Amino acid sequence: MKTLHAIPHHDFVLWGAYQELTVPMFYNKINAEDFVGVQLTDKIVIPNVINNLQKYYPGILNSEKISQVNEIGDESSRKLELDPLPFLQNFLKR
Repeated sequence: MKTLHAIPHHDFVLWGAYQELTVPMFYNKINAEDFVGVQLTDKIVIPNVINNLQKYYPGILNSEKISQVNEIGDESSRKLELDPLPFLQNFLKR
């Protein structure tokens, strides 16, 4: 008997606050078969976040909490810019 496997259409990183990522208008745009990584910008800890996000994104691979603001010495705060490709490559190497 031959087993068929679904091939995801895309793989990418979702970035934003938990509340933004769990709005139907947002998550309904994501194909349920897509593999996704999630970078949360929330400053609070969200218990069981990966299990909760899996309800909206069945193909979730991981979640990571990131800080939106990074202070360096006496310089003013700067927004961190993250490229999703190295994030996914690093994840897939594990």
